[in-house]
Amino acid sequence: MSRKETTKISCPNCGHHFQRDVWTLINVDTEPYLKTALVTGLLNLTRCPKCNYEYFLALPLVYHETKTRRVWCYIPEEMGNIAEREALALSMVSEFRQELNLMLRTLNRDVTPMQMEIALTYLESPRIFDEINEMVEELQQVEHPDSAGNEDDATAQLLAALEALQDVDSDKKFAAVLKAHSIFASSETPTHLRGLSELAQAYGDDEKAEYFNNLAGILESATGREADADALIEALAAIAEVSPEEDLDPVFLAHSILSKPESIERLRQAAVETDDENTAQFYCNVADMLEERQIAQLPPGLDEALQTFAEADSTEEHLAVITLHPVLHSPEAINYFQQQAAMAAQAEEKDVVEFWENLTEIMERIRSTEIGEDAEIHSD
Repeated sequence: MSRKETTKISCPNCGHHFQRDVWTLINVDTEPYLKTALVTGLLNLTRCPKCNYEYFLALPLVYHETKTRRVWCYIPEEMGNIAEREALALSMVSEFRQELNLMLRTLNRDVTPMQMEIALTYLESPRIFDEINEMVEELQQVEHPDSAGNEDDATAQLLAALEALQDVDSDKKFAAVLKAHSIFASSETPTHLRGLSELAQAYGDDEKAEYFNNLAGILESATGREADADALIEALAAIAEVSPEEDLDPVFLAHSILSKPESIERLRQAAVETDDENTAQFYCNVADMLEERQIAQLPPGLDEALQTFAEADSTEEHLAVITLHPVLHSPEAINYFQQQAAMAAQAEEKDVVEFWENLTEIMERIRSTEIGEDAEIHSD
């Protein structure tokens, strides 16, 4: 619901004319990353494509946040006298109010038009700033978690977290910062960061755009790993409750995480890291069991074929094994090879990854050749 407009700009340094998208309305409810961009000075920052002069586009801006009933307007002093600037601010807010009214009534059909108008009366008195720095400074003062403001504000938390990352010089410190700042665990933070990345890209700061985008990817990956870790813990608890005489199949059906090849590596790693011998043995036993079940689910003869293939010393011997064991290029086998490559990659075993990836490529080529030959036979 935030709004930007394409505007013709004349560089104040060299006079070059060009076009840029300029944000004229920030609605924090729908695009929270724009609040971060405003506070960090990234919003409406531009760079002349001819002389590389960097400057802020001093154009009218409305800032709105429903939670705090905050509606602020930045109207540059050069836009007119006090009365003219107030009139412009009211006009911009009035236009936004109509859109907001329509959106809220769509989301809250039980609210009458009169009730909605009453709820939006705070929009009738926007606060006007003639300097963008004044708006930003006040926003920082009322929202920063170290102040008397709102400690739950996501933008303030993210700014503090990003600031903490500036002093990071090792993977260990990076992990510590991620753990210390809960905002990094929020599912909304990667989206927030990607929005900042897009703004930086539009401004021309490729380095900052890449930084925000990479950080978003890291957080998304970490969130996925944490979810898998939680799921694996639940599955282990379920296994521990099953007596030796009972069947484990219901547990495997209820906990799909046990079917993931990477769960075996996680358990092996956890067994090494724990100081409790009984717990370590439990992790190893479960890992062994998962491997056995995985092998049992393989196509008949694949285990023997793989062992024979691994023992072959020449290309001729490899070809002979492939000919004698067609199971090696079955869809099930190829899927298994891909899983093994993924598991080895997670364990950072480059040689093992290369083996499984090469094997996958060879078998896929053979299979595609077979499919092509079958098609020719059927066409004849």
